[in-house]
Amino acid sequence: MKYLYPYQLLTAVKVSSGHGRMREILVAASGPSLYSFDIPNSQYLGQWTARNPPPVSLVTGDEDEGSAKKADQGKNKADPPNEGRATKKRKLSTGHVDSPYILSLESVNDDAFVATASDTDKCVRVFKIGGEGQIRLISERDFLFCGDKFGDVYSLDFPTSTAQEQHTQEEDHGSTAPIDMLEPSESLTLAASERTVHTGRNRAALRDQQQSRATRVPKAPSAGEHALLLGHVSMLTDLKTISAQEMDSRVGHNRLYLVSSDRDEHIRVSRGPPQSHIIENFCLGHKSFVSRLCVPAFDQSLLLSGDGDGHVLVWDWAESRVTQKLDIPTLIKQCTLKESEHRESYAIDSLESSHKVEQSESDGLKFPISILYAAQFQDPAKQHEDSTKGTPNSRHDYDQVLIFVDRLAYLFIYNFSETSGFTHQQTIPLKGNALSLVSILGNSSILVSIDTGRYLPEYHEAKGNRDFFECCRSPEIASTLTLQPIDRYDGLLDAAIIFSDILVIPQAMGMTVEMVDGKGPHFPDPLKSPEDAQFKELMTREVNVKEELNYVYEAITLTRKKLEGRVPLIGFCGAPWTLLCYMVEGGGSKLFIQVKTWLFRFPKESKQLLQKIAELCVDYLALQVVAGAQLIQVFDSWASELSPASFQDFALPYLNYISDNLPKRLEKLGKERVPMIVFAKGAWYALEPLCGSRYDVVGLDWLYDPLAARTLARERVVLQGNADPGVLYGTEAAITEVVSNMVQGFGGGKGGWIANLGHGVTPRVDPERLRFFLKEIHRVGGA
Repeated sequence: MKYLYPYQLLTAVKVSSGHGRMREILVAASGPSLYSFDIPNSQYLGQWTARNPPPVSLVTGDEDEGSAKKADQGKNKADPPNEGRATKKRKLSTGHVDSPYILSLESVNDDAFVATASDTDKCVRVFKIGGEGQIRLISERDFLFCGDKFGDVYSLDFPTSTAQEQHTQEEDHGSTAPIDMLEPSESLTLAASERTVHTGRNRAALRDQQQSRATRVPKAPSAGEHALLLGHVSMLTDLKTISAQEMDSRVGHNRLYLVSSDRDEHIRVSRGPPQSHIIENFCLGHKSFVSRLCVPAFDQSLLLSGDGDGHVLVWDWAESRVTQKLDIPTLIKQCTLKESEHRESYAIDSLESSHKVEQSESDGLKFPISILYAAQFQDPAKQHEDSTKGTPNSRHDYDQVLIFVDRLAYLFIYNFSETSGFTHQQTIPLKGNALSLVSILGNSSILVSIDTGRYLPEYHEAKGNRDFFECCRSPEIASTLTLQPIDRYDGLLDAAIIFSDILVIPQAMGMTVEMVDGKGPHFPDPLKSPEDAQFKELMTREVNVKEELNYVYEAITLTRKKLEGRVPLIGFCGAPWTLLCYMVEGGGSKLFIQVKTWLFRFPKESKQLLQKIAELCVDYLALQVVAGAQLIQVFDSWASELSPASFQDFALPYLNYISDNLPKRLEKLGKERVPMIVFAKGAWYALEPLCGSRYDVVGLDWLYDPLAARTLARERVVLQGNADPGVLYGTEAAITEVVSNMVQGFGGGKGGWIANLGHGVTPRVDPERLRFFLKEIHRVGGA
């Protein structure tokens, strides 16, 4: 089976399969869906999916309210998902509304129940797992504890009087609200206007809302008791329960306790209902936010807590006393040092490497504890011995805690004994960031879900455990990765683009760039101000891109040879403005505070650096053409962060410098001019000047209206784009609709058009969805 999301959460339950036999079932959350599998034979059993929530019911066109209600009804059956016939769609003027993403998944093994919490609909659901893996939504549970981001903890009741209504509606239709809530009941008054909305996408949404008969859907009242138990001042990060009757007698009471943590380093131990307002004690000792809590089943007198700096503390929670500190930071340093020693870019001695790792915290690179998992594991050989002798399987040979760190693909295993506490037993490398894990098969094995990032499975096979930039610097690996889409989608793609990265130019300029799992590009030492010695050294340094980036040219030459003329090969670079963003911000950003400070405090120095980058881009692209590239493309990924005036000052002149001077540089090298493509993501206001530049092709993101762009271009350039990459998460019917609208908008290619996505393929896309998209381009475009 293929899925559009990774398995972000895992749990296991034991259910009765009849004749007194118990069956172990894996329940996995993937985006808005739950899937069940038989663990011993990995067989798919069932599925439940939450449908799109209807926070605003907007009925447009000639559809009536009844058809709108009907359109929200889907199906949820214990059958593998399949593509059915496209049905009539309800027109929503607000556009796509995300399905509720499951954020939390907990199980109660003895009752075969699982509970989930989801984001967009803010809903807590309880399911019963049947003997054949059926996932049935119910509401008969007495109560459960739930915490929200505002720091509040609630007990939620699921009364049996509404169980049948809730169960029928959710299981059969998968909607996240009762059907009668879909009826419009309140007129929607828009607070926004043309004066307050500025971006093209938001203006289009505003016009749609103004033209629609929009109504607001009231929020459903709680069907059962909904009691506020306790509250934190800041955001809640984790919540655990402890049953005191299972502990030693020093606690003195048979009582339930709630242990909660927040973003302000607080761990609070409170009594359970009905005395939740009584705080027993606080466990204070972290210097960073508490990210995870864990109460080991093998010793509930202990509490483990992990924080945002990678520290793990072991508490005697009843006495608010730290009994042990696990040395996770040292393990993190060892792992990061081991990775850096395998990267060709870090040809430095061990002392410098150690210093760089020790400085990682001051450089802003954090490694929060993402998972703390305690379990009692049995040796499989002894488990088999028990089963053959007919003795009860009750002996647990290992009490262990498994620890995962965000942005670090390793598993740290600690053994526990009453005499020595926790001791490090093993470190296991993984192939991606761990998302969730669960112990299975009688606690003899663990199942770990990891996020591998890129969408082609063969990419991970070729990459192995290598660092991203190590792959870029190996001509053979880079060539292999370049050809993978061409081989997989044979006959459907019309060009290949060399596997590399736009940040190789800052590396050639002497800056250190790392690709961190789960975070992306990271500059440990970004530019801080023109007064720094680093900036002056950068500006005076002579950069030989022929030597520094020779591995790119070798990869291009090798790839051209392997392609044997099947498709042309595209070389590329990052635009000066986008490279400046990374060099100053130190990585991706939401606010771009540092680079905006540079632009408006140091405009002269910013333009000097932009000019130097532009000159290096010209040399770099020219040498790619010499090596065999048949087209080149310039990616201005952060163009959307500039105003029209700032784009004219800090982006367009340097894009034009590249298009004006690359042909001249090629002429001096004895090479013919090659087609040039420019892609300025989000710069909708720049289409006119880009069409008037010397670029042959202008790439468009999905925010452009194809017909409007074609009208403005007036056949001066070839347009490229511009399907929303998000459609690849949708159905085949949705893909066909997007392709048809795009082909029609661009006039079927008359006047010059290259069909493409409006940006790159996003993570966790099903490769077969992309294949269908490409086939539809050929089918609809060739009609």
